[in-house]
Amino acid sequence: MNRKKQTYSLRSNKSNEQNFALPVNPENSDVDGDSDSSDENDDESEPCGEIDSGSNSDSDSHSEPESCDESLEQNENCTSTSGTETIWTDICAKELQAWIGMHILMGIHQLPRLRDYWSSDSVLRVEAISNVMTRDRFKQITASIHLNSNDTMLPRGNINYDKLYKVRPLIEVLNKNIKKHYRNSMTVAVDESMILFKGRSTLKQYNPMKPIKRGYKVWCLAASQTGYVLSFEVYTGKSDSSVSSGYTLGERVVIQLTDHLRNTGILVAFDKFFTSVNLMKELKAKQIFATKGCVGAIKWMDSKPVTILTTVHNPTTVTFVTRKNKDGTKISVPCREAISAYNKFMAAVDRFDHFKERYGIGRRSKKWWH
Repeated sequence: MNRKKQTYSLRSNKSNEQNFALPVNPENSDVDGDSDSSDENDDESEPCGEIDSGSNSDSDSHSEPESCDESLEQNENCTSTSGTETIWTDICAKELQAWIGMHILMGIHQLPRLRDYWSSDSVLRVEAISNVMTRDRFKQITASIHLNSNDTMLPRGNINYDKLYKVRPLIEVLNKNIKKHYRNSMTVAVDESMILFKGRSTLKQYNPMKPIKRGYKVWCLAASQTGYVLSFEVYTGKSDSSVSSGYTLGERVVIQLTDHLRNTGILVAFDKFFTSVNLMKELKAKQIFATKGCVGAIKWMDSKPVTILTTVHNPTTVTFVTRKNKDGTKISVPCREAISAYNKFMAAVDRFDHFKERYGIGRRSKKWWH
């Protein structure tokens, strides 16, 4: 009888401790769409490799850091907290780098399910991933990671409310670093890219002309030869910024994405959604196009009329392009130089979309962020 009372008292104490532990349960999270637990790997409670998740630590729990930067600065050594069943270890910079690297490897080595990377079957198991971090720790970080503090987030309806507040620091850092570590090519293109998402979100857009018809729309500036994205902006819907600035949506997107290219004489291609005479004059004043000549308008009759504006090509210059007939034979067809250049340079973002689809992780989630 005394044993039963003592056992009940011990469970009660554990229940009280749970109130102070971080409410993270990777088995109940929706980071990979697998709701059932796996017992394929018996050693998943122990971390492997250089990253120590501290899963055996019994130190007292403490509150979650206020921001990601504060966590990385104050926790050079990972400190563990424990509850009844969930053990949380404060993430350090080294472990965060490992977590990002694991995502990159998952895009290269794709498997049907997330847990297959830690499978006991040697055919499925990927040692480069499973030896770095346990599956539960990986899911724990994925379910809990934040990029911005929720405490300072402005409420909806505020004039300065940002729909991308929770990912804004990442967007700014990426836009800064991708410009720093790449030498610009002399030909770039502006176009839209779609990120697949079928859940509920005010940011979701529908574009029937794209292979990905529903998801997040991202304006991209990409190098024509490689598809490398030099700058990007996530579309958050209609705003008053375009009206107040005097530019249309397409004009504002091009001006903002190419602002760092001024005085470079670079050639930028974009389709009719962005094109206007005012935009061409604005770019020419910044020497983003060629510095000679005025805005030229060209109309060329292919199977349909094709119109184009240019500040770099002579409208009278003719070149030849190869055209394939229905029987497979190829012929040479005269074409305006500006149209030939547009077809050559405009595929930059499409090339990026090809790489993005080829190396996508493809993990489903019910929510876009925390």
